[in-house]
Amino acid sequence: MPPRGRFFWAGAQASPGPRAGRSLGRPPVLCEPYDRRTGRRGVTHLNFALLLARRDAAALYAAAEGLGPMADAYCLHPTRALAHVTLAQFDGLAKEAAQAAPFLGARARVESAGPYLWPGRGRHTGFTWAGVEVAATQELRALREGAVAFLAAHGAELLTPDPWVPHITLARLAAPPWVSPVPVALPAHLPAVVALGRSGPEGQFLGRATRAMRGP
Repeated sequence: MPPRGRFFWAGAQASPGPRAGRSLGRPPVLCEPYDRRTGRRGVTHLNFALLLARRDAAALYAAAEGLGPMADAYCLHPTRALAHVTLAQFDGLAKEAAQAAPFLGARARVESAGPYLWPGRGRHTGFTWAGVEVAATQELRALREGAVAFLAAHGAELLTPDPWVPHITLARLAAPPWVSPVPVALPAHLPAVVALGRSGPEGQFLGRATRAMRGP
């Protein structure tokens, strides 16, 4: 368990390869719903997520920039892939119906539980998701359960089934996970708000599904 008051992220130690030189200042397609294999824009879904304010997630965006040279299709960015903790991605429910969810706008605290590394499987084989695992507190579990129950009651398709591991993705790495934890100083608890947004094919939170909802 990392010290309280710090998030840990995966600092790449492998050679960055042909993508070296990319940065958040010049993102080509890193945070867009785009499929490199077909050259087409990917399908977006809807997402109930805990959204972090840009000012509170500044260290996360800076950490993601350090991973930029190895990132593929997903790299956290304050305007293209927002810092968030997914509660439930879904299909089969209209945006207007999803906006009626009673938990939208609920506030919660996000706390680090250590580094997050997830080796891709299936069509994601050869990639690694790197980020920060978030403590699955009773507060967060209740929000997750509420989102799942709401979607089930409305006949929506849940795209993020159990086991649910709350986390903040920094980047999808196009390289083996030759990484080591690198500390990023952040407050012990970060405020977040439940929001409805559009989710890219790799899980990016592309933006709010409605401008009427305010940020944290």
